[in-house]
Amino acid sequence: MFVRTSTRRNRDGSKVSYLQLAHNEWDPTAKTARTKVLYSFGRADQLDRPAIERLIAALTRVVGVEPAAVGPDRARAVGVPGLEFVESRPGSP
Repeated sequence: MFVRTSTRRNRDGSKVSYLQLAHNEWDPTAKTARTKVLYSFGRADQLDRPAIERLIAALTRVVGVEPAAVGPDRARAVGVPGLEFVESRPGSP
């Protein structure tokens, strides 16, 4: 899963960005991955930041991750059986 930003240009030339939670699924018929949008957060400039922070807090509790106070590692696993950290990649600019 990843957060995708899609941008469109209005008639007046201004740009509007939208944030979506997306997931790639394999299409065996086409033999390619297809992006499936799981949830649309709406316009990036109108995000309900507290609601997103509550969602993140709820998800971290479910998967047994404890949020870190500072630093690049914003969360660390605490007793999640069967999960192993493999790698981390930087996000898109």
